[in-house]
Amino acid sequence: MSAVRKIVKRTIADVLHLLYPQLCIACHTHAVDGETLICLACESKLEVTNFHEQYPNECSDRLQSIQCLAFAASMFRFYPAGQVQEMIHQIKYGAQTHAAYQLGLRFGTMLKSQDRLKDLDLIVPIPLHIRKLRRRGFNQSDFLAQGLSEALHIPWSKNTIKRVRYTESQTAKNRMDRLKNMENAFTLVPNQDLHHKHIMLVDDVLTTGATVEACAITLNQKDNLRISVVTLAIAAS
Repeated sequence: MSAVRKIVKRTIADVLHLLYPQLCIACHTHAVDGETLICLACESKLEVTNFHEQYPNECSDRLQSIQCLAFAASMFRFYPAGQVQEMIHQIKYGAQTHAAYQLGLRFGTMLKSQDRLKDLDLIVPIPLHIRKLRRRGFNQSDFLAQGLSEALHIPWSKNTIKRVRYTESQTAKNRMDRLKNMENAFTLVPNQDLHHKHIMLVDDVLTTGATVEACAITLNQKDNLRISVVTLAIAAS
């Protein structure tokens, strides 16, 4: 590349940075050269679980009621007022869907070496009810699933499970109330061949596991199904 072209390219990059500055999704400060999505300061504070290298782990323990569970992992630990909470808040309420995709891609790269996922057939994001989807405009788990799909070279589908019952917010509920709240919340989309398949369910945060369990119960209408669960974060129990 000639010196002139280098100068022009750098000038364009500087102008774009002024017009559309890259901000850290966790602290909203300006990213510097070489930083993408998360600044180095916030990156150093993120607690990566490395659950994908341990099995069983805290995720699988929390989901032990899913009898066909093949694998479970979360990338980060979720703490109130921490960097991960802010990232998820920005994804869900700041429409930072590109961040969800990039984090899915990052986690998928980490999961490539996991033997328990070698026979994975399909990646399925936990669906939102149509009312919530229209209000928000997107399902953040769709973008996590897309990133995972690209990294793992496994297809993803948002037309496998449908949320048919609008449920109250789970935030202030205990485990039993959450399970009751999620009863009959999902149904299978008709005319799918899921028998003997290995399905990965994807969500942003694993709390009690009630939502994932409800999806697993719905999927278990099919014979010899194996289910894996992957979430961006795991909250304190």
